[in-house]
Amino acid sequence: MFIRSILADFACDRLVLDLCSADTVSKILNLEDEDPVTNITLCLTLYFMRVRLFAVNCKGQLSANERIVMLWSSLVFMIHIDGAFITTKRNLINECIGLCFLIMRDDVIQPHRLTSEPSEHTFALVRTMVREFTVLDFENLVRKLDRFWIGLRNGRLKMSRHGCESDGYKTTIGNHFYEDVSQLSGSVSVNYHGAENGFFIAGGGNSSAAHDIWDVLKPIINGVNKEMKYFLSSSFGVTEYHSLIQRFESLDKFTACYKDCLKNEHSTFKRGGKLRIQT
Repeated sequence: MFIRSILADFACDRLVLDLCSADTVSKILNLEDEDPVTNITLCLTLYFMRVRLFAVNCKGQLSANERIVMLWSSLVFMIHIDGAFITTKRNLINECIGLCFLIMRDDVIQPHRLTSEPSEHTFALVRTMVREFTVLDFENLVRKLDRFWIGLRNGRLKMSRHGCESDGYKTTIGNHFYEDVSQLSGSVSVNYHGAENGFFIAGGGNSSAAHDIWDVLKPIINGVNKEMKYFLSSSFGVTEYHSLIQRFESLDKFTACYKDCLKNEHSTFKRGGKLRIQT
């Protein structure tokens, strides 16, 4: 087994969850010499970060509808924060919209495997073999890693001896192969398979996939937009909203709004948002 040790700089969303914990929020709220408005804004930001992490990473305990409500609520809050970088907001929108459509599919078991996590873990596993590698090294190491996956799958090998607990990336590898597939949470039977069925693919033979999902997704997004709009206006005094905070009647309108968000001249991004707490 070539995975000999876990790197000291092992990255895990659990670290972010600890940062966004109730204990952290309590300590922030108890600060006496800081601006209370700033403290409240920071606490809410940590809260919605935690909501997003649970929506993506929670295993088998949330329905697809619940995950999307959590994801979209977090997105709405984050894109209205004043001062957040343009690229950050665009990345959040790209990820959230893609995940919302994919989570509704009945063949999606663990949404976190649809993020950048697989690439991050591949890079980390390669570093357990050679900590600092060249492009040529990486090409050879990936082939070695492929052989490892094939052997692990075909031989039904375990990442550790019976009774011994795994940690770090050993645990994630074990989860990848041995989790119970009965944890399906999606609600739309799409029956399409392959990368060609990605969102916003127009004119293809499977272009109806997004439309099938949209029929179920539309009332969820519209409902969250209505509630979050009230929350932002009543709690923060927001009077100008991002273009994604509207009632969408069709997938075409939603798609056009999304594409507009990616344009450099999109005014909401240039201003950085309008999140202000009333004092």
